[in-house]
Amino acid sequence: MKINMRKLFLNSMRLALFTGALMSAGLGFGQDAIDPQIAAIQVAPNAIPFGSAATATVNFSVGGQGATTAPAGSVIIQISFPTAYRPVPESNPTVTSSNGLFTFTYNQAERTVRGVSNVALAPGNGTQIDIAVAGFEETASAATIANLTYAPQPSGNSTENDNRSTTASVIAGPAPVLLSSFSAQKEAQTALLSWSTAEEVNSERFEVEHSLNGKSWRMIGQVAAEGNSKNTQWYSFTDVNPANGSNLYRLRMVDRDGTFYYSRIKSLEFDINIETALYPNPVAERLLLKTDDLSKISRVELYNAMGVAVIHTESVSDTGLDVKSLPTGLYVVKVTRTNGSTDTFKVLKQ
Repeated sequence: MKINMRKLFLNSMRLALFTGALMSAGLGFGQDAIDPQIAAIQVAPNAIPFGSAATATVNFSVGGQGATTAPAGSVIIQISFPTAYRPVPESNPTVTSSNGLFTFTYNQAERTVRGVSNVALAPGNGTQIDIAVAGFEETASAATIANLTYAPQPSGNSTENDNRSTTASVIAGPAPVLLSSFSAQKEAQTALLSWSTAEEVNSERFEVEHSLNGKSWRMIGQVAAEGNSKNTQWYSFTDVNPANGSNLYRLRMVDRDGTFYYSRIKSLEFDINIETALYPNPVAERLLLKTDDLSKISRVELYNAMGVAVIHTESVSDTGLDVKSLPTGLYVVKVTRTNGSTDTFKVLKQ
């Protein structure tokens, strides 16, 4: 019995020492842990009037204590938006931060703002990220999602606070103009857009936008608005350079205070016989471009077999491209026109 009691006592002492060591190690780990986190996310106002602006705010902070840091480039914050409301301007949205902890880029196709840490992050660091957004489609509720990724993950990081989301709705709002009609029709090889307004209050202009796919839009012209009127006003715009195939058009109606509203989309199909060719093929010294009108070519790019652009020019002449110094092999040439349409060709360099 005494022997058993001694064994029990010794085992208890060993367990106590082992448990104490674990507690000590745990305390030391806690002191050195670093925990980057999304502290909060919101969209204000969370009921966005259609065509009006709002702000998405993400609060990032670094928890933990001690001297542990996350190296520059190792923490990535990604903020994804729905189609109903998304960052503006669409091509290069306004993203501001309370300090310079992150470098931001925007993927328009995926409506995603991505920030990569450009300094070593330590416990106590933090920033507020503000992103300008606007309402594009009426919806009851749509989510904005922010999450953190790591390469590698910081020691001691908790993944429970790495992801947050918030919702906002897009509601009907006052338009700068009351659009009573909008039409598009073909006239020979041009597109005639016509529209009328029944009422205008502080309206400034109509921006005519064109797209080949309904996702990427570009302004091709603008027309000044009457401004203030309770009588019917008529407007028109001619696209003299439509693309072959489907052409989508919409109006962006802009008020004097910057608010805006989109019209419905109109579509026209064109069958334009544009003769474009590259010769000679195979080529040894100069690659010539044959087309109906060189002034309608905005860019020519030549890619090697690895997909690397070896020639990029925005000015094309009848003397063609000098390819004499390029290594032999197969190349892809992409020709972009001023209306946004493209052609690709395979060319063999001798």
